[in-house]
Amino acid sequence: MLRPAATMARGRWRGLGAFPAEVVPLAVATAVSPLPLVVLLVVLLTPRAVPNGVAFACGWASALLLVGAATATLVGAGAGLDERGTVVSSLEVLVGLLLLLLAVRQWSRRPRGGAEATVPRWLLVADRSTPWRAFAIGAVLVLVNPKNLALTVAAAGAIAGSGAGAGAELTALLLFAALGTAGLAVPLLLRISMGSRVAGLLTRWRRWLVRHGTPIACAVLAVIGALLVLRGLAG
Repeated sequence: MLRPAATMARGRWRGLGAFPAEVVPLAVATAVSPLPLVVLLVVLLTPRAVPNGVAFACGWASALLLVGAATATLVGAGAGLDERGTVVSSLEVLVGLLLLLLAVRQWSRRPRGGAEATVPRWLLVADRSTPWRAFAIGAVLVLVNPKNLALTVAAAGAIAGSGAGAGAELTALLLFAALGTAGLAVPLLLRISMGSRVAGLLTRWRRWLVRHGTPIACAVLAVIGALLVLRGLAG
């Protein structure tokens, strides 16, 4: 028997206080995304490392919040409470399939035979960052990157489909943005606390992520994509 919409909403809104439990893996996947970490590590090796790094993290978090708020608003405005479960389930299936396709695409393009991964040319822009440019780069990595955009849309859809009040939804979106930025906080705090002494460590981290980031990203995308498809199909 199908549960009433209000009961389903209450069932979905179980997590860390007002934070839906199903959003946690999406926030973690966003936080460990290799691309923004690589870019931040480049930014943290620039002459104005700390202001540039803080600006980059703020741009990333602001874009997560902006996309999340826009998605939650659209889901809330486009469907009544009785319809939100169907809308969110459909969104989860679509986003999950997109993430699986991205995982297959990235895996097929990975370096083979011990070849070194190539660093994108546009990454040179991050190497010449100012705070405003770093802020813009952080925001763009959310807005135009299909993986980060899909994870944020899926998280906001789950929050909007909970049927909670506007205040609880805003709190959950802020928590998602904070958790999704947590991965950037580690190298940033190291650079702030240790200064240029940590430059060698950050360089080694960047090289490791450039070399191993694709397999990590593919694994994360495949797991999250499969979970979203299964959740969406289960309704």
